Amino acid sequence: MYQKIRGFSLEKIVTGVRNLIDKWNSMNRQFPKIAVEMTLMKENISGVCEMIDLCKDIGADFLELWSLNEQPENTLDQWIIQKGSWEFDYRKQLLSNFPPVELKQIVENFHAYANQKEMPITSWIQGEIIESENFSNLK
Repeated sequence: MYQKIRGFSLEKIVTGVRNLIDKWNSMNRQFPKIAVEMTLMKENISGVCEMIDLCKDIGADFLELWSLNEQPENTLDQWIIQKGSWEFDYRKQLLSNFPPVELKQIVENFHAYANQKEMPITSWIQGEIIESENFSNLK
């Protein structure tokens, strides 16, 4: 998915972050905390659980999830970009395209998954901030 959206492999980034975390952990670091951020849109929201697993695997301290920002309707036509064989259309990728009840269930599901995996996450989805059960342990 990252390759599709960004145009290059996520592997180099994962390797770099994993190496950074391993080095800092070898020095018994406490701070700063290392977070991974993911901007959510229709195209990638189904991959949140895989990102939780990845963050857990590389030893990130927490995962931050943000939805694409809502933009004025009259500006959205300028946000249509061809990415290889995939077209990124900002308007179509907004999470507001989900029925509210469905989006709420999706968010609850990935928070439950994060709690099960004991991976702290925080999400800011359409103005609502939710922290996982163990997120407060980071403060």
